[in-house]
Amino acid sequence: MVLFSMWVLVVLLAGVTTVTAEKDNATMSDEAKRMVGQTINMGSMMNLTNIQLTLGGLPLNMTGFTLTFNDALILDSILRGRSIMDLLYIAGRLADIEGMIANALNLPPTSVAIESIFDPADDIPLDRSDVDAIIQDLNDDPTILDFLRNSSFPARRKRKALVDSKWPGTVIPYQITSDFDSFPASRQAILDGIAYWEEETCLDFQDVGAAAGSKIVFRRLVGCWSYLGMKPYPQTVSIGDGCNQKALVAREIGHALGFVPEHRRPDRDIYVSINWINVRPGQLHKFLRSTWRRIITLGVPYDYSSLLHYDAFMFNSNGQKTITGRQPDVDRTFGFSKALSFYDVKLANLRYCSGSCPQGLETPMCLKDGYRNPKNCSYCKCTDGLTGRNCESVEPGRNAVCGATSLVANPSWQVVTSPGYNTTGYTAFSECSWLLTAPNNTTIAMRFSGPFEFPCQSPCMDFVEVRFTDLARTGPRYCCATRPLQYFRSHGNEALLLFRANSSLSRQGFALEYRTEPCGGCSGGDSVQPCLVTQRVMCPGVFSGNCNFWGFGRCTTRRQNTCYRLAQTCCEGYRLVNNTCYRTLSDWAAWSACSTTCGGCGTRTRTRTCIRPPCSESLTETERCNTQICSGTTVTRVCSASFNCGWWFIRRQCVRYFTCYRLNRCCTGRVEQNGLCN
Repeated sequence: MVLFSMWVLVVLLAGVTTVTAEKDNATMSDEAKRMVGQTINMGSMMNLTNIQLTLGGLPLNMTGFTLTFNDALILDSILRGRSIMDLLYIAGRLADIEGMIANALNLPPTSVAIESIFDPADDIPLDRSDVDAIIQDLNDDPTILDFLRNSSFPARRKRKALVDSKWPGTVIPYQITSDFDSFPASRQAILDGIAYWEEETCLDFQDVGAAAGSKIVFRRLVGCWSYLGMKPYPQTVSIGDGCNQKALVAREIGHALGFVPEHRRPDRDIYVSINWINVRPGQLHKFLRSTWRRIITLGVPYDYSSLLHYDAFMFNSNGQKTITGRQPDVDRTFGFSKALSFYDVKLANLRYCSGSCPQGLETPMCLKDGYRNPKNCSYCKCTDGLTGRNCESVEPGRNAVCGATSLVANPSWQVVTSPGYNTTGYTAFSECSWLLTAPNNTTIAMRFSGPFEFPCQSPCMDFVEVRFTDLARTGPRYCCATRPLQYFRSHGNEALLLFRANSSLSRQGFALEYRTEPCGGCSGGDSVQPCLVTQRVMCPGVFSGNCNFWGFGRCTTRRQNTCYRLAQTCCEGYRLVNNTCYRTLSDWAAWSACSTTCGGCGTRTRTRTCIRPPCSESLTETERCNTQICSGTTVTRVCSASFNCGWWFIRRQCVRYFTCYRLNRCCTGRVEQNGLCN
């Protein structure tokens, strides 16, 4: 079991303004008013030994303190529907978690305040069960903190679904409160966000008004936020100032459906690095990965483009990145986007809608990781850029003249450009998709050329995306005005190029050159680059837990999960050595003369030499030859025929032998067929 940290965590926040008692008493909730002057003792509810919290800049003794008017005002401003006692409990548990993380990172004691733990930018507030689950994860899975201890820090020193958060069935009850009666734009944004989920999934959101029980309750509070998954009580989703966007509402609904930020996935360390030294004090716990006990992915891979992915600078303390992608050039890909991603929707459909189609949603008939549309099982839902019944076609352009969308590469450089590249630039809110293909056993080389210009945003809103490893998997997205220098080589003989203008701005855009290049040795050469293939492999998430009624014994459970593996391949006669395909066999020598001139019984052979031993391939090859029909020879032989003989009351079989003749034009054992001896 992981021991709680023994160092003192002092919680201070630079720039925290103390709320004065002169503030209007009417702004305080009834609960906060009742709590003023009460003595609070949280010591029996949590282990806070050597943990020091502060509130309003003053030390807070959690084993016994009197709540002042000023304290109540501060706590009341960050409640988000929780009680003050719950808030203090959560603060204490999170302070302890922050200490455990800091100890694992060998950080010196820092200064943080309760006010900073409950950051207004956080769109997923935690309740008691959430923080208890984090503590349990740290106790049950020491590898979470071990990974931090063994990381390179300080030398640079979950979007997935919560297991127990699913709503029953496909009907999601909700209520839009009277908070929005004077804010029609906010109400419409909520309805648009609901319609977005209904359009993409089988979910049916039903307005139940003030009915009691579990439901999503949309309120106009401070910020955009939601609790995770279904709760046994009406669950608040706040759509405050600045939240009047369909995608923002859709993100908060996603949290309410049980989907956590992508960087919390148990396998996230394969895809991103957390720069802990840049994380704001009090926010370290938001960057812990979860465990396979809590998270299910249903085989949906990690997705940089998820609407629920943190951006690269989330909760930073110094203007530096808190999250860095392990793949090249993806840092402007992740973060809040304008739409649910293909994999956001796929996970929701697998989670809630698998029963909508016979035999489930996943089927080989849907190409490029597509799956059956739960609203029309005869058609597939396809990744961005592809369409058609089985995802076999390229998506048409929108608000743009894209030209040919299926492009065939050849050995000469060709160019594809964004619409209007050589004239007025692209049009706002436009998009194009291009599928690039090449012959088998070749790769597609790509590079940007000429002027390159997009609005500079993080993440990119207007961008060109290059999918060169896997057509369904989000590739690096490029924007700003500096031409990317990366030289792309497709994994396989296909690549997908996406141009998306999601803002009201317009710029010149991009030009990209592409051509085929040989790989693996199929086109000859003594030493050549290998062909690259991104393989999808099942890599189950494993966790252990108690497995019987009394809690004794441990059982291992595996959760379905998908990983990617890069494979380098060489053609026959080549061997991969140190990332290069070397020729191991000479070319085949000429065929020998056929052993017969006709009739189909002749053979011929050819040989080759092992240049780079050992060689497991055969060095000799034999095949039939001269199967054409011979002119023919007459063969005499004895033939026989059976007939009935004897008297009528004693009948028997008799055999008569005679001489017969046959024209033999094929070797023995061969027969004439379609003019050849086979």
